[in-house]
Formats: sequence, C-alpha cells, structure tokens
Amino acid sequence: MNVNDLIWLPTLLLLGYAIPACYYDMKYREVPENFWVMLFTICIPITALLYFIGVYPLSMLGMSLGACGIYLLFRIGNVYQGADMVYLFAISLFLVQNPLTGHILMPVSFGIFLITSVLCFAIAHKMLAMIATCTKNDKLHNWLAKNYFIPYYGRFPMMLPISLALVLTVLLA
Repeated sequence: MNVNDLIWLPTLLLLGYAIPACYYDMKYREVPENFWVMLFTICIPITALLYFIGVYPLSMLGMSLGACGIYLLFRIGNVYQGADMVYLFAISLFLVQNPLTGHILMPVSFGIFLITSVLCFAIAHKMLAMIATCTKNDKLHNWLAKNYFIPYYGRFPMMLPISLALVLTVLLA
C-alpha cells in the first residue's frame, strides 16, 4: 500500500460520519457521547504521519489550526456548539488534501462551501416557516415545529449544512 493512499482514509471516515451525525442531529438534536472516538483515534495518527513524512506541507497545519480558531470564534458567538464544533474541528484537521484532485487548501474550500450551504439552509428554513404560517396548515406547522424547522421553535440542525459542505468540498474542490 502506498503511503499516499492513506489520504483517502480520513476523507472516507469524515464522509462516513456525515449521515449518522445528521440523523442524530435531526432526531435527537445531539449525538452520543462517544460518537467521535473512532474518527479521532484513526485520523490523528494517520494525519500526523502524513505531516511527518512530508505528504502534507507543514504550512497546512497552521491553516487547519487557523480554521479551528475561526470556528472557536463562531462558538463564542453561539453559532456552532457541541457536536457541530467537533465535526468542524475534525474536518479542518483531517481534510488537508483532497484525495480526488490532490488540491490542498481544503480548510479554505470547505469554508466557502460551508458559508454557501448555511445560507441555502437558512433560506429554506425561512421559506418553510413562511409556508407553515401562510397556509395555516396545522399538520405541516406541527411537523415543522416538532422537527425544529420553524425559527421560534429552534434552529435547523447545523449538521446538515456542515455535511453538505463536506461533500461539496470533496467532490468539487
């Protein structure tokens, strides 16, 4: 096995975590306590090895940590919290190079796709709330309220735009 093939493992694990993370976020609004253990246990040594042998440029570690700093600022502003922060940190630290294209600067590409996907979900969120309010459809209104899609009942699950941004970054960046 070529060492460069190890780049695929963190990327595939991050993508594999997207669906269960979205499920837990939508259904329970939180993920189980030990949900991320396997991801970090596997990805930390692989990523460290790829930096150590020079597959990843060391300057990318600074960019990844800078992205984590930006996400910490979002945490202070109460934009992201809990599992969302853990997933954002994992993506920033472990998605250093795109295995499909070989491009680096993934924290920048991911950030652009994250902003775009959050805006799209925010627009859809507001439209659903308007539809529920304007149609006076009690069944629709109750379903949207129960599933946190109406603004005054809570925010939409942030795992959805984070996962969408991750998929777009891997496929398009």
